[in-house]
Amino acid sequence: MIMPTATGAEGRAYYLLMDVTTRPPTLTASGYYEDLFVRTPDGWRIKHRTLHSDPVNQ
Repeated sequence: MIMPTATGAEGRAYYLLMDVTTRPPTLTASGYYEDLFVRTPDGWRIKHRTLHSDPVNQ
């Protein structure tokens, strides 16, 4: 979801990385990105991105 702020916008994107070569497929990584967006003359750009990784039990 992207939410407007006084200086642009902020958003969050989630990810899951699966190993599909195993049976059953296994989760190898997950987490989310927190993004800060700014509007420029060339359109919206990511000003800052922070990666948050979740612990994954093997």
